[in-house]
Amino acid sequence: MNVVFISPPETHSIESSLPEQINQGGGVYPRLGLLYVAAYFERETGLKTDFIDAPALHMDYARVEEEIRRRPWSRSTTPRPGSSSAGTTPTTTRASPSA
Repeated sequence: MNVVFISPPETHSIESSLPEQINQGGGVYPRLGLLYVAAYFERETGLKTDFIDAPALHMDYARVEEEIRRRPWSRSTTPRPGSSSAGTTPTTTRASPSA
């Protein structure tokens, strides 16, 4: 089993009053908290983990889903717990952004 930790696309951002040239050079900060959780999870469970940082990769929700489905392990023929059939296309659950 593989577990993917995803930093979701940013759909809302706080606008800055700084000049555009300064905002463009701001960069993207790594999601250290989520990376720490992924590392701890992998160490404690022995399961393989992966990480997708959608904001850093300029991905929207559709591209994140494409990326997950593209991974070789997403096409597993092993049934998931609670699943009645093997070899089905994996489903993706997306949490709605909080308003």
